[in-house]
Amino acid sequence: MRRPVRLPIGILGAILAIVATPASAHVISAQNGGTNCYGDVPCDATHVDGSFEVGVPGVNTNFYYVHSSTNSDTGHMSLASALTWIDGLRPSNAQDLADSISEHVVLQRVNPGPVVVRVTLVLGGGAHVEGPLSSLNLSGRIDFLGCSMFADRNYYATTVTDLEGVEGSCDGGTEAELVGSALVVTATLAGTLPTYPEVQAQLQASYVYDAPGSVIDLQWEGDFSVELTNATAIWDSPTFLTQAPEPGADMLGAASLLVLAMRAGTARRQR
Repeated sequence: MRRPVRLPIGILGAILAIVATPASAHVISAQNGGTNCYGDVPCDATHVDGSFEVGVPGVNTNFYYVHSSTNSDTGHMSLASALTWIDGLRPSNAQDLADSISEHVVLQRVNPGPVVVRVTLVLGGGAHVEGPLSSLNLSGRIDFLGCSMFADRNYYATTVTDLEGVEGSCDGGTEAELVGSALVVTATLAGTLPTYPEVQAQLQASYVYDAPGSVIDLQWEGDFSVELTNATAIWDSPTFLTQAPEPGADMLGAASLLVLAMRAGTARRQR
């Protein structure tokens, strides 16, 4: 069954770090990020990291960890999180995590003829879930000129669904598709170019844990890119997408080690 495109959840505003340029429209966010920039002074930050943890892996039966990163220079976003609830009261932790990039652009046609803008978000990573009442949803979303592409995958203790794409409202020469693990929006602009359009990308993880014995371990990444044909671009951030993406191997490895430590500690206590 096709689901509606998921929009950013309202409560995320309280826990996302926002980097914004009031004079333009350069905005990036990372879950639990510690960098904030508001007011009338332009902020040119292009990289935000965030982390949060409660408990000690291998020591506490209940443990929660999040690490995130968003880089608009490379277009790379990543989320890593680990949670265990073995006994006691239900932990009160954030259940919706997100990173995002938003950038406005001035397009200039090079030669007569159509301009083509191709926006892509390549998803990668995975997860492990334990517990009969535990579940996890990993998703990504891109948007350009109101044409959006959303895709998600669900994880349960015994099953994992395929990555499923949902196309948003696309018209006026725009189209959206899911190509393997890549979300793609393509706009073919034959006439007057749009004024100051915006490209958006979001990475999100949402999970549920409703009984002791819950374990959730996720590693989720997205690489955002924009390809232009017959056009040049002036972005609000001069360094937007000027560097090649570098996978966050250290961050993802850290999350895996934390989960292994949690499981080892739990096993020792259950002997």
